[in-house]
Formats: sequence, structure tokens, C-alpha cells
Amino acid sequence: MMADPVHAPFPEHAPSVLRDELRTRIAAWGHPHAAELRERLADELRHRTAPAAGGPGQRRARPDAADPSSVLLTVLVYDGQDAVATASLQERDGRYEVTRLYVVPERRRRGLARRVLAELDEFARAAGVAEIVMGVPEELHELRALCARDGWVQVTPFGAHEGECYASPVDTSRVGASLARAGIV
Repeated sequence: MMADPVHAPFPEHAPSVLRDELRTRIAAWGHPHAAELRERLADELRHRTAPAAGGPGQRRARPDAADPSSVLLTVLVYDGQDAVATASLQERDGRYEVTRLYVVPERRRRGLARRVLAELDEFARAAGVAEIVMGVPEELHELRALCARDGWVQVTPFGAHEGECYASPVDTSRVGASLARAGIV
């Protein structure tokens, strides 16, 4: 006879159904956790572009070329003490660009990239920015899919970007509400 599933006892090692305790922090470009996650992103991109026969990736290395003075903010998402996601917003050539968006592999598909992008979008709206843009390397199929699902619009490649580029219109009508929530007005 099968046990009644409604009244079955919990196994000793049942997985937790509680949500992770995530915290979002604003940091400087040079914050050590942000630098570590950017290095993990660079390593992953090198591995994703490794030739089929093996050996190092053939993707042209794009060093952390962001001028720290052009980076407006870096968002870090923490799960406990562990930094699990990051991205930065920088001003370059009159555009506000999302750069170095990264979520650790074991935490993907849980909305962390959206969370980071929402933080950057909120900052942009509060600053009165009309749109933010993002270059997406060819290898990052998941990010291109996220952009499509979330209404980012494909735009002409800009700067040194070789892959697809996207723009997310920022709703400037909400700037006042954002500033009020931040206690600025």
C-alpha cells in the first residue's frame, strides 16, 4: 500500500523550499568581488570560444578596458557572503552601457541577471537617462534570449562590439518616483 502523499513524513534531508537570502549592493568598479566575477566571465568566454580541436580560445581578448572614471556604478548580488552576480553601468561616447554582466553558472536561470539589469535600469531612470545599451558577444546565447524576452531592442553595433547590441528604453516618466523613493526630492 502506498503512503498518503499529503501526510507523508518529510525526509531527513529534504531540500529547502525557502528562497535564497539575496542582497544587492552598489560598489565601485575596482571592488574585489566585482573584479573576481569579471575574471570568471573572461575565463568562461575564453572556454566557450575554444576551437573544437582544443587549445586556448581564439576570441580576441577584450581586457577590462573600462576607464574606471567612466563607470557610474557596479551592482553586486550576494547570496550570504558569496558574490553571485554583477554588472556595471558606464558612460562611453555619450551612451550609458551595461558592461560585464555575469552570473555564476550554478546560480543561473534564477532571475539574477534580470535583478542586476533592473538595478542598473533604476539608477538610469533616476538619473534621467533615456536608454541603456549593451553589447552581447556572439557566445552568450542565453543573454541574447533574455534581451529578446525582456523587450530589449536590437540596435546597430557600437564601439568595439562585434556581436549583437541591444537598447532598453528607460521610462523617464518614472524618474520622479525613483527620486522620491531615494529621498532626493
